[in-house]
Formats: sequence, structure tokens, C-alpha cells
Amino acid sequence: VVAHHSGSLGLEGHESCGQCTPCSEDEQQLATNAHNFFKQNQFDSALGLLKKLNKTHSNDVCLLHNRALTEFCKSGKTKSIEFRRTLSKKALQQSHKDDEDLVIKGEKANHATLHYNQALLLFNIHQYSEAEIILEKLLQNLDVSDEKFHLSVVLLLVECYLINCNTVKAVTLMYLADEQFLIAGSNNNKTKFSNVTLSVKQTLGELSPNQLESLRNYIPQLKACCYLKQRSIKACKREIKVLTTTTSSNQQQTPNVPNITTVFLKSNFEYVRCNYHKAYKLLGSSPNMGERQQNISAMLDNNLAVIYSSMGKYHLGNFYMEKSLKENESWLNTSLKQHNNNNGGGNKANSFPISILHMNKRYELLYNRGIQLLHGGDPTSAFDCFITTASVYHTNPRLWLRLAECCIHKYTNQHESEDSPKRKTPTRCFNKVGSSVHRKVVVCSNPSHAITAGRTSNTTSATPTMEFAFICLSNALIIMEREMKHGGCLQVSVLRVVGSNPSDDSLNYHNKTHNEVKILEEKLSDVTIACLPSPPVVGTRICYLYASILCNSAFVALHLGNASVALQHAACVLNLPKIYGSHRYLANMYAGEALVVLDRISEAIQHLQVDKITNVSCAVAESGKRSPLSAICLIDNPKHPYPPNTATAHAHMMLNLAACHCLRSENEKSIKLLQQAANLIPGKSPNQGLMLAVYLNLSSGNINKAVQILQHNDPLLKFDQPLSDRPGSMASHGDNHVTGVTHVASVTHK
Repeated sequence: VVAHHSGSLGLEGHESCGQCTPCSEDEQQLATNAHNFFKQNQFDSALGLLKKLNKTHSNDVCLLHNRALTEFCKSGKTKSIEFRRTLSKKALQQSHKDDEDLVIKGEKANHATLHYNQALLLFNIHQYSEAEIILEKLLQNLDVSDEKFHLSVVLLLVECYLINCNTVKAVTLMYLADEQFLIAGSNNNKTKFSNVTLSVKQTLGELSPNQLESLRNYIPQLKACCYLKQRSIKACKREIKVLTTTTSSNQQQTPNVPNITTVFLKSNFEYVRCNYHKAYKLLGSSPNMGERQQNISAMLDNNLAVIYSSMGKYHLGNFYMEKSLKENESWLNTSLKQHNNNNGGGNKANSFPISILHMNKRYELLYNRGIQLLHGGDPTSAFDCFITTASVYHTNPRLWLRLAECCIHKYTNQHESEDSPKRKTPTRCFNKVGSSVHRKVVVCSNPSHAITAGRTSNTTSATPTMEFAFICLSNALIIMEREMKHGGCLQVSVLRVVGSNPSDDSLNYHNKTHNEVKILEEKLSDVTIACLPSPPVVGTRICYLYASILCNSAFVALHLGNASVALQHAACVLNLPKIYGSHRYLANMYAGEALVVLDRISEAIQHLQVDKITNVSCAVAESGKRSPLSAICLIDNPKHPYPPNTATAHAHMMLNLAACHCLRSENEKSIKLLQQAANLIPGKSPNQGLMLAVYLNLSSGNINKAVQILQHNDPLLKFDQPLSDRPGSMASHGDNHVTGVTHVASVTHK
């Protein structure tokens, strides 16, 4: 979060109705008087004159807009919902009038203020995408003779581009603003965005001295933000120097107090360079926030939390994030009381003006805190944060992936902890298919994948369960595939049906239609998927995020007993053009397990060959300078089930491969693979490997050796007796669910 304020906040305009429809001189004078009353904040007087004009011009769009604007300002700019509804209605009327070619000369330009106010209102209530669409259309048809209004539209559109992470459009527009509204202090240097003193052109002389000074500082600030989002380090550093020089010359009376905007930009600049310690020190030099008009304290604590999170100190980051939420709530209440006191001292509950709504960062902070809690090992609290933000950022595929991760982590912590002494023995479960005389009872042979009998919980409720994780991942897949199809980089032969209600009376609650999904790598660079409030996904990172969602979907499908769907997702991952080594490893593991459940052992063995995996990295190699303190985040978690290196991953694959050969009664191959896997895993062997070694001894009649393996906790004990490959020995014990090590699909792109 970079603290900066818009140079175009506040509602502009109060058009004269005489410019829209013919009127008499008296009516023109009434409109002029109403405009003067409006500028003097005498809204009652202005509203009275507008009502008189409305009697003779009931269908005048400009007049109706002015009346709605005056009523909105009279309410202290608190009735934002009513004002938005009115502006949308009037804008729709004006668009219909344009379609009918009934617009008189000059009227189309006069409606620009209506659209600008509509976009400005949407911007203040955090509807940035809608505001961007309106401003783009407005800028195309705008009369550039009014440079002051033109500048307001440009600056507001640049801010929308920055928030929506459309940095290319933002930089292009800033070039135009730099050429049109600013002149360089040196005539010899004509380079755009140059490191020289900037001054405002004389054509903007209508601005007050304070506005001119603010604009002179504001445009370099926007440039720095553009370059910061583009990761253009040198250009950003140059603009920060310009901003520092300009602000220091304007603060001669208080030279020792640093400018808060410059401090935030410098800190964010060092954060992008991975100099976390320096970024932290810069924020520590910030002045006292108590006297600030804006919600700066909450942003400061949020930035500190993000820095600590990047250093691997998630609990400390959560502390500052919780503090940031409290600061945000306190600032909202204080600002509301102050606003009510300034407007008559009334106690208006839930009547926030747009200036306060604009600075409310609650949902962005909740999203950040959810990430802190998820990494800190508290998936339940993280789930509560994410589910709250889902009502606002429901088109963010990353958010749905995070919700699914919370469900997966909670489920695995409760049911798959190998060290938990309270782990319950799974019971054989069943499900009912059909009804009445056609009802059948289907017994699930794999208890770990069974759906318990008599389950009546509502799987659509927002609770951290595997069923809800299935729904979240389905939402993420729908969003990703829709955006990729729109961008032309995804080709699907059959429309994907990502799922239905898992609580239906059928084990196969997923549509089995096979889809041939193909991603065109050459078109990935043209696709951008918005993920507000986080940065968008662009280019090859789309493949990484898509692969993460599919890997998690395969894991959830396996645990819900739907092996065919898990196999489909895993196969889709392996067909993607760009994936991490971790994605390839997990996809092969899940595909192998799904094929075992489907009794396709030969195909499972092909997926579990160790030569298919050459690395298990979760990210590409990083470049650039990194703070020494950030090395703490590279320490491996000993309780994390994901293999830390390729050798451990090969050992896990060998365990699953040994289980496959055991299912085919190829016990000698299984023994060799088991011993090779045990040699690759340092320290304690997985419980699945021990149990498989015990089973192999029992199946060969070597009971004493099985007891010794249990006593020594070591599957490497040599077998004294040769094992006999007796057909059907696995099925006779009813243990055909042995599939070795199963990993949590927690490798995700963040």
C-alpha cells in the first residue's frame, strides 16, 4: 500500500441548464445564481432555484444532474447510494438520447461533468473498474479546450489504472500529461519524465497557488508509482529524487519533518528490491500520524506487516496487521464523529461521507491478514478473513484458491497428522444410490476417500471443509478459464462442467465429460487476469496459477473419493506449457494415486517413474539484491509434508511405486523399491513405508521379521526368507488401499 491522495477528489461541476435546452434570460439568470450559491456551499438556496427551473424543464438531464448533485452535497456527501442511482439513470437517459441523434450542438460536451462525477463517485466507493470504463469513454470524446477539466479526468484515470494494475496504460497517459500540462525548467533537456524541475503551464492559471503546488508534486508521485508497479527500478529512483527535491523546497519552515508520501514511496521502492531491513527503517522515520487527516496509521502498520511477512516472521506480521485493522476502525469512527459535529452535531449512524469511504481499507487489510494467518499456521482464522473479503473480491481466482488452501490445511491437520496420538482408525463407509426398491448401498473400499454414512451437513455453507474447498476451486477454475478464453489463449474441445453438489446421493457427483484443454503459449503475454486487491496475473504466471488450482483440485477430488476427476485435473497440469517442478511432481503423484483407485495399475506405474521428476522447486530462481534478514523465510518447516529436495521426492515416488507393485503381487520389486526409498530418506522413514514393509513380511509368512521392523522402526532390515509372489495376497487381507505417501497440495503461486 503506497499512501497517496488523489489530485481530483471532490465533486466538480454545476452546469447551466441554459446550455442544454433553450431557456429565457430569466431562467438563465436563475441558473447562474444557483451556480453561485452552489460554489458558496449554500445548497438550500441553490436547491430552491433548481426546483423552480425544474418546473419548466422537467426532462432536462443537466438540470436533473445539478439537482441530484446539490442534494448530495447538502447531505454532507453521505447519500452515495442514492446519488449513484440517480447518476446512472441520467447517464442512461443521455446515452439513449445520443443514440437517437437528438443531441444539440454543445450538449454532448456539457454532459462530460455528469460522467466525470459518476466516475469520481465510483472511484471513492472502490468501484475502480467501472470508473475506469467511464473515464476511458469520457477521455475519447472530451473537449480538450478546457484544460483544467481535462487534467482532472487524466489524473483520475491514471489512478484507476494504477489501482487496477494497468501500468502500461498508466505510463502512456502520464507521458501525455507530462507533455500537455507540464514544462521542464531547462530548455536544453527535452527528454520526457526528465530529472528536472517541473512547472505548470500558464494555461492552467485558473488553479489556486496551493493547487498548482500540489499538482507540481503530484505528477512526479504518479510517475514513481507507475514505475514502481512496472519494477522499473532506475526510472522509479529518478522520479523519487524529483519528488524529494520538490517537497523539500516546499517545506522550508519544517525541514526536519519528512514528507509522508516520499517516505512511503522510498520504503516501497526498497521493498521491491527485497531490501526489507532498509524498508523497515524508512517506515520507522515516519512522522507522528496522529494529526494526519488521512488513514495513514493503518497503512503504516499494514506495510510493516507485509515487510515482516516477507522476512518469514508471520506472527509478528499478523500482530501489525491486527493493529492496522484496529487503527482503520478507530479512524473511521473518529472521522465520522468529526464529520457529524461539523454538520450540525447530529448522530447519523452508518452515514459515512465518500471522503471517509474512500480511505476505508478494511477489506484490503483483511485480505492481507488472511495471508499472514495462513502462512502462520492458523487456517481457521485465515478462512474467516478470506470469506469476509470474498463478498467484495469475488472475481479474484487467487482468493478462492486461498480459501481452498485454508480448508485443505485444516483438514490435513485434523485427519492426516502422522504424529497425532488421537488419530482415529477409519471405519468402512458406504453411500446410498437411488431410492425406493431401486436403492443400492455402495460400499467404499478405501476408507480414506469415503463419504461417511448419514452425512447431512450443508456443503454450500461457508465452513472450512473439503466439500467447500471443492466449491472454491470450482469458482477459481471458472474465473481462470473464462478470462483465458476471452484472451484467446485457451482452447477447450468440450465445455468444462467443473462440478456439482458433492452432497448428492451419488459417489460420482462430478460430470465425467472429458475435456481437451490446450493453452496457446504464444498468446499468454496478451492476457491479464485481475486479482484485486493483489497484483494481476500476467503471461506465464497464468500457467503457474492455473496449475496450482488444478493440483489442489486433484488433491480435493482424491479425498472426496472422485478419482476420475482427480486424474483429469492431474493430466491437465501435465499438458500445460509452463509449470514449476513442484506442479509436475504433484500431478504425477496424484495421477498415480487416482489410477490405483481406478484399478489401472500399469498406467499408475508409468506416472510414478522417478526419471520424470528432475526438480521439485516451487518457484523460478530469484535475482536481485535480498536483505540478509529475509533468509529466515528459507528455513524449512520440519512438519511440512512437502519434500525439501529431489531425493526425498524420488523416495516418496518409490514408496508409491512399491505399493503399486505390491498390488500386482510383485513383491520382490516392491521390496527393492522400498529399500531404495528408505536409503534416500534421512532419519525416520514415513509410516507408510514401515507398514508396507510389515505387510510384505506378513504376506510371505515372516512374522518375526515384521515384529522386528516394528520394534526397530526401520524398514531397511534385511529379509531372511525369500518372498513368494502369491497371486491375490493383497486382496486377501483387504488392504488394497495401500498407496504410499500422499502429499498435501499446498504448493501455490503467490
